[in-house]
Amino acid sequence: MLHFGVVLGLLAGLLALLGAAIAGIALQGPLDALLATYDDGFALVGPGFRESAIVIAVAALLGWLGARVAAGHYLRTSSPAPA
Repeated sequence: MLHFGVVLGLLAGLLALLGAAIAGIALQGPLDALLATYDDGFALVGPGFRESAIVIAVAALLGWLGARVAAGHYLRTSSPAPA
């Protein structure tokens, strides 16, 4: 059960990075047009490898922690098996 939490966390981290990439691509054109009026040299860049690895690792840790809390709660509140 805890392994499934890690897998869900990994998938959530990858989905978050994918969503950020899609948003960056969608906003690149309008942002370039806006920045052209200010001419300040700002550029929109996404997370690098290190930041992406941190996002995925933290998401996996949170997934594991959530599964741990859920499993602990279930074990505390479930009735014992009849003898």
